Amino acid sequence: MASGLQGFRASGRDVVADSLRGLAIILVVFYHLITSVRHLNIDFTHSSCVYSFLASFHMPLFFMISGYVHGIKDRYEDGKGWLFHAKRDFAGLYIPCMILSLIYFAIKYFLFSGNTMMNDTPTLEELCATPYMGLSLYWFLAALFFIKLLHLMFECRVKSMRVISFFWVILFIMISLFRFCLPEFIARFSYGIYFHAGYVIQRKNLMPCGKHSCSFYGAVMILTGALCFLVPYVRGGADTFTRTVAAMCISLGLFTVFYALGIKTSFLSLCGVYSIMIYALHSYAFVALKFAYKLLGMSSFIHPVASYVMGLLAGVMMPLLVVWVYKNVRCLRWIEYIFYPGKLFLRK
Repeated sequence: MASGLQGFRASGRDVVADSLRGLAIILVVFYHLITSVRHLNIDFTHSSCVYSFLASFHMPLFFMISGYVHGIKDRYEDGKGWLFHAKRDFAGLYIPCMILSLIYFAIKYFLFSGNTMMNDTPTLEELCATPYMGLSLYWFLAALFFIKLLHLMFECRVKSMRVISFFWVILFIMISLFRFCLPEFIARFSYGIYFHAGYVIQRKNLMPCGKHSCSFYGAVMILTGALCFLVPYVRGGADTFTRTVAAMCISLGLFTVFYALGIKTSFLSLCGVYSIMIYALHSYAFVALKFAYKLLGMSSFIHPVASYVMGLLAGVMMPLLVVWVYKNVRCLRWIEYIFYPGKLFLRK
């Protein structure tokens, strides 16, 4: 596979950020795997705790990484304006979200409707909400697109970082207080606080690159975040405040550890570069694995550890195999444009 993916380290990429994104997407796969495996009645004793713990920070981490990468370029200093960057995000995020959502709907609604193997068949009401909500797991791409649009407006119009930060903090507080009466589309803007945190980290150059001694502080932040979630969880459940503190501490801790130690492994970087492929296809890998279990009669006796290991490998490696195929088979190069339509629409 390596020979077909040699070009994944594009010039100018932050390989440490790619590695951190690779870890984040693997955590996302494992988070979704827990639900998928539960459907086959294969379960770890403590899977509920692991599931809730991952839920507390894995998406905030993804938004923070996105904000960090977004901050690498000077959006308001390049003279190209808000509309230029909005078009790029439209092609790079919104169009893939719509394409993948429609493919997901068609497969599950028309081919697997009522099938117990596909237990989350979308409704026509969800399809109508797709233009602003995304469909199923693709909600992240829609939410990230609209958060980036709002952030871009401030970057291009407001020069004060303090004013921008104040807006996102106030927005987060207001959404947290009134979440129960807000539509889900508005509630998702609360993730903007993590996106902006990543943006500030990059713009203020706060990461201790190469300073190994700082990895200790990163580990302390991760441990603090874990305790902020687990202690209330054991006592009955973590509230919004403790979840937010946990998500911030763990995400910032992982940032600190990765940049302090300069972690940039080839595999994690590869997963990070093609994270959208893994994000888009891992659920289909789980379905294929479920069918294999059923056909082979393995569902009733497969060991939980084996089921999780096989699921994680399938969820990560199958999308990378798709990448290898379309990069090496000329007649299949068009597959890339389903996931990266910006490469087609934004050609110079």
